[in-house]
Amino acid sequence: PKRRGKQIAVRLASSRARSEGIALAVDGLAKAFGAPLFSGLDFDLARGERLAVVGPNGSGKSTLLKILSGLLPADAGEIAFGVGVKPAYFSQDSASALDTGIRSVDVVCSEQGIVP
Repeated sequence: PKRRGKQIAVRLASSRARSEGIALAVDGLAKAFGAPLFSGLDFDLARGERLAVVGPNGSGKSTLLKILSGLLPADAGEIAFGVGVKPAYFSQDSASALDTGIRSVDVVCSEQGIVP
């Protein structure tokens, strides 16, 4: 009989450790333009969770997202991102600048050096 060689052992593992915990922590965030838009805003966003920002026009949705992305300063409060989390912002007014056929997520990822 023919002698068998050693079996090939292959270990496939991710080069990145699985991320757990908090992706975003907001504590006491406030912003006003003459009148307060929001104040005392507190929330934690765990990795893998999604956040919907819903409200009427002028209620501060875009302002909140600009503050979270670092484009505007908050009047009060703290923002902390988890390890390895990089904020990215795609303005609602930027859609007209996109090339036809390119998804907005691809544009945001390319600006951040991320391959989707």
